[in-house]
Amino acid sequence: MRTKAWLVSLLAVGVIGALTGCTGAAQRDADDQITGAGKVDAFEMRVGDCFITAKLSDEILEVPGLPCSQPHDGEVVHIFALSDGDYDETAIMAKADPTCAKATEDYVGGDYKPLGIDSWYFYPDPQAWSNGSRDVICYIATTSGENDLSASVKRTE
Repeated sequence: MRTKAWLVSLLAVGVIGALTGCTGAAQRDADDQITGAGKVDAFEMRVGDCFITAKLSDEILEVPGLPCSQPHDGEVVHIFALSDGDYDETAIMAKADPTCAKATEDYVGGDYKPLGIDSWYFYPDPQAWSNGSRDVICYIATTSGENDLSASVKRTE
């Protein structure tokens, strides 16, 4: 299982904007779906948000969000809150690994490995934790590292 920590950094914001050309906030419709490409605050991501993970550093404050119909390599599949207490990265990862793997299976409707995607997650770093952040954001990313997706990976019935 791969992980990336949320590390609040203004440098990351500048790097993400420069790499993706996203300079403004992503636009959303009345259903909260992204309809126009732009920055999405990492703490405000929603299930179903599609984004570009390529070249993100371990220090993430915003991600380049875009409509799922546009080429992308990441999609939020689940968000859950951790219990309060002392910051314990090992405990966070022990909870996030199985929770996100199961959420990914549920989101795509079964085994996700044959789809060329893997389960990843963002979690708060010690600074974000001390500021009250407890959310873990589970997402998929392509195993190719390319923007191979042009639709949501969510199972449709």
